[in-house]
Amino acid sequence: MNPKIDVVILAAGFGTRLGKLGEEIPKGLIALRNGDCLLGRLMKDLKSDVRIDKIFMVTNGLFYDVYKKWLVGNKLFDEIKVFNNGIQVAEKRNGALKDLFLISEEFDLSKSDLLVVPSDTFYGFNFSSFVDQIVLNRNNFLTIVRKVHSKNEIKGRLGCAVVENGKIISFEEKPKKPKSYYAAIPFYYYPKEYLSLLPKYLREGNNPDAPGNIIPWLIKKKKLATTYVTNEKALDVGTMGDVVKLRKLR
Repeated sequence: MNPKIDVVILAAGFGTRLGKLGEEIPKGLIALRNGDCLLGRLMKDLKSDVRIDKIFMVTNGLFYDVYKKWLVGNKLFDEIKVFNNGIQVAEKRNGALKDLFLISEEFDLSKSDLLVVPSDTFYGFNFSSFVDQIVLNRNNFLTIVRKVHSKNEIKGRLGCAVVENGKIISFEEKPKKPKSYYAAIPFYYYPKEYLSLLPKYLREGNNPDAPGNIIPWLIKKKKLATTYVTNEKALDVGTMGDVVKLRKLR
């Protein structure tokens, strides 16, 4: 019998570095070269894996209606529970971890094992193989890393993991001086034991911005953080330069 895994899609970003494009369209709906979009590609993977159960999505007040129109048009709105955090401007954004907490509270997900995924990342790894790894390590926090050719690919924009025998022993979001060549791809599996620690993380005043910020805190609390390693391409879309690269990928 296959275990069932619930999913939260993080889609509350404002695309502030995308200029006019970021004001008009959320990053998850940026078109790919085949006419699909990042969210559409992700949804195909989620819908095709029988182990994925309920799907939730958190967005902001600025783009809620835009996402709703897309979901309705693709006959997905009735299947996905969407949470509007109500934030209209980037300066007041909650941060991904605060949004994860809010949607968990809204839909009572605190007793669930959750896969937390981005709406704005192109990835080349096999999604089903990643879920296989989750199933094998159901009791452990899990994220994906890939080995890059240059630390400059990580510097100032990606999470960086120091990995030993499949375990993360050190992690830093967007470091100025990366300590390894392992770049994080922002897919995070939280067993319910780990998800229950999120309120404590936030109460202590820790950084709620990027979802990977919780990893060093978990390590400090002696909680195991493990990795799924891939050599496949990935692109976290943040700038117009990334959009140009995105439209060349397949």
